[in-house]
Amino acid sequence: MFGEMRLERVEVIGRVHELMNSDLVSGKSQLSIKTRICILRTFISWCDDHAQLSLATLEECFLSWAKLMHNKITSGEIRKVTATGYLSTLCAIFDKVLGLKIGLRYKIGISRHRRERFPEGFAKSSKQNLEEVFHFGAFLCDITDGLPLAAIWGNLPVLIPLRAGGHLTEWSKLRPAETVRRITDANQPAYRKRETEAMRAKYVAEHSFRTRHAIINLRLEAELLIFISQTGMNLAQAYTLERANYKFISAIGGYEMKSFKNRASSTSLGKVHTEYRHHFLKYIKWRDALFNDSASTLLFPIINVLGRADYQAPSFSGIRNRCKLLGIKLYGPRELRKVRSNYFLRESQNPELTAKASQHSVETFYRSYHQPNHQIALIEVSRFHAAHDPSLAAPGPVACVSENPSMVDEISPYTPEPDCLTPSGCLFCEQHRDLDTEDHIWSLLTFKQLKMIELSKANLHTEKLSNPALITINRINQKLDFMRSLSKKAVEWCATATKRISSEDYHPKWRGFIRLQEIAS
Repeated sequence: MFGEMRLERVEVIGRVHELMNSDLVSGKSQLSIKTRICILRTFISWCDDHAQLSLATLEECFLSWAKLMHNKITSGEIRKVTATGYLSTLCAIFDKVLGLKIGLRYKIGISRHRRERFPEGFAKSSKQNLEEVFHFGAFLCDITDGLPLAAIWGNLPVLIPLRAGGHLTEWSKLRPAETVRRITDANQPAYRKRETEAMRAKYVAEHSFRTRHAIINLRLEAELLIFISQTGMNLAQAYTLERANYKFISAIGGYEMKSFKNRASSTSLGKVHTEYRHHFLKYIKWRDALFNDSASTLLFPIINVLGRADYQAPSFSGIRNRCKLLGIKLYGPRELRKVRSNYFLRESQNPELTAKASQHSVETFYRSYHQPNHQIALIEVSRFHAAHDPSLAAPGPVACVSENPSMVDEISPYTPEPDCLTPSGCLFCEQHRDLDTEDHIWSLLTFKQLKMIELSKANLHTEKLSNPALITINRINQKLDFMRSLSKKAVEWCATATKRISSEDYHPKWRGFIRLQEIAS
C-alpha cells in the first residue's frame, strides 16, 4: 500500500520529525506545521523520481530542486512568490537538519520576493476602499440579523433581507424544489414525487445540526469576521478563543473588551466600538441557546462536517460564495485588520498607539499592514511647506516671504496699506515677491482689470489721483514694465495674457470678483 521502505531516508525523516515536534511543543502554530509538511511532501515526491535522497545527499538534492523551481519561474509555470515561499520554508528546515552555518538560501540563486505594489487611482483608492469595506461590513450584519434562532429552526428556505436591496435565499444544503427532477418532470411516476416531497418535508422538519449546519456556519463565519474587524485579533487567535465571561470597560470612543473565567485574571481582547457591545451580547445569547448541549467550548464553534481538524481555522467558503453571487468584494481577516489599522492611524496620527491597538509592533505595522493614504500625504506635504517654504500665501497677486507687512514707499496718503488682508496692499509691501511665470503675469493683468472696473464706478466729483484703484493700477503697470524689461518671455506672456483678458478669460483667483462687479453694475 505504501511501497517499499527506503532505509536511506530514515535518518533525514527522523531529524525533520524531531525538529517539527520541537517547534510544536514550543508553541508553533499547527497550521504552520501542516504547511511545512505539505511543502516537504512536494519535495520528497520529486526525489522519488529524480534523486536518491539521504542525509548525505540532502543538500545536493535540494539545490537540484531549487534549480527546477528557478526554471519554472522563468517559464511562467509558477509565480516567484510561490517558489520563494517553498524554498524559504525548506531552507529553514534543512539548515537545522544539516547543522549548516551558512544557510542554503545563499546557494539557491533566487532572491527573496519583494511585495509588489500595484498603482491605484491616487485620489480615489482610499475612499473607494473604505466604501467597499463598509459595504462588506453591512452585508455581514445583514447575515447576522437575518439568521436568528427562529429563522434557523423555521421553514426552508430562509430569506435574508439585504439593506442594499433584495434578499439572500438559503436552503441549508437542501436543493431548491425547481431544480429537483422528480418534482418538476411530468414524466416521473407520482409515487416518486410523493417520496421526494416526503423526504424534503422530513428534512425541513428535522431541527438538528445535520440539516441546519450550513446556515449556522454562515452566521458564525460572519460573526467571526466582525469580531476580528473590531478587535484587530488575528484569525488563529480569534478562532481558538473559548467561551468565557465578558465585560466592557468604558474608554474614549468605545469600550475595552475583556474576557475572564471564574476568578482568573482577565484577558484584554482589544478596543471595540460602542455599537459592537450590543451586537456581541446578542450573539452570545444566540450562541449559548444554540450550542447549549454541545461539547464545544469555542467562542465561535463552527460545525465540522468535512473532517476538518478542530484547530484548523475556517476558510470562510460560505461568505466567499455569497459574495461572489452578489458581486461584493470579499475582505478576509488579514484585509480587515489592515483596513482597521490604517483607519486608526489616519484618525489618531499616532503609529505607536495604532500598533498597540492592533496588537503588534510598530515595525510589523509598517512592514505588513501600513497602506499610504493620499489625504494624509497631502496634509503632511502642506505642513512641511508651511514650515520650510519661504513663500507664503498672500491675498494679492504676489508671493510673500514674511508675515510682517511694511510699506515700501508711500506714493500718496491714499496708497493702500499693506495689512495681509487687502489684495491691493500686497503690491506696496516690502515682503512681496513677483514671480517670473506666465500665471503670475496673467494674475496681475486680471487684477488690473478688476481695479479698472472699480475705477470706472468711482464718483466723478472725486479726484482721480486720490483713488486707491488708480494708484494700484499704476503700481501694476510699473511691475509689468520692469518684468518686460528683464526677458522676452515676459513680453510674450504679457501679450498672451492681454488677449485672454480681452476675451474675458480671467485668472481663477479674480474671476469671481470681476463677475460680481459686472453683475452689480
